[in-house]
Amino acid sequence: MREIKFRAWDKQGDQMLYKELFDRNWYATPTIDEGGCHTVRQADYTDSRHLEIMQYTGLKDKNGKKIYEGDILAPKEYLNEEGRQIVSWDDDFTGFVTSGGLQIRDECDEVIGNIYENPDLTK
Repeated sequence: MREIKFRAWDKQGDQMLYKELFDRNWYATPTIDEGGCHTVRQADYTDSRHLEIMQYTGLKDKNGKKIYEGDILAPKEYLNEEGRQIVSWDDDFTGFVTSGGLQIRDECDEVIGNIYENPDLTK
């Protein structure tokens, strides 16, 4: 059975939030605050206008990192910006593809960031 997970870019909090299929709330990635404490922010959004929601593809990159919509992939055969691809859903194909129209394969490329936290990688 495919693992169903989501993440969302919180435009107000300027951070990535994660959610399992049956979770009621969105949880931020654990971070360390100024005092050195581990913190996890919980957000209960009933108004999703502040969120850009992305689904987990069910695949992982060559390093075992989960690939989500909006991730930026660096294909093995390219070492420069020209080969970078953005993951998205394609209704015609009915599956996840890269901005170059390629089907994503398990352990094929490396996730180097995403379009929200690393917009400079898309230029």
